[in-house]
Amino acid sequence: MAQKRHSVDLPRGVHNAVGLAGAAAGLRIIDQIGVGRIWNHVRGLSRRLIDSLREISIPILTAPDDDQRAGIVTIGVEDAQGFCDGLASEGILVGHYLPSQIRIDVAMFLSEQEIERTLEATEKAIKTTAPKNQSFLALYLASQIFPF
Repeated sequence: MAQKRHSVDLPRGVHNAVGLAGAAAGLRIIDQIGVGRIWNHVRGLSRRLIDSLREISIPILTAPDDDQRAGIVTIGVEDAQGFCDGLASEGILVGHYLPSQIRIDVAMFLSEQEIERTLEATEKAIKTTAPKNQSFLALYLASQIFPF
């Protein structure tokens, strides 16, 4: 019977030099800017995004408290693929990981202008998927009043 080899017995490969160099450069940038300053920037942008999305009746699935979330804003829409396509046509790339959820990542390199552009593109996408989103919104609001 052949004996299985363990990974420690296998020859070693080369280190991911490009990945290590990129990680080191990224850590230097974080160190130069400061974690607190980065978080304040991301928190401010994501707060602006959340507040503005609420104003246009987009269901926010992300924790509302700044101290309970990262720079990710998740919203509920019925037609996630259509919504993503609408945003992509405006140059805004977001992710949809579940059929009715859109994930918008707010990162340190984004600006207020890019958040505004995202909001404008979101309003356009709502108009193209409005009938579907309205029924999803009604279901979402009902679930908040009468939790299942």
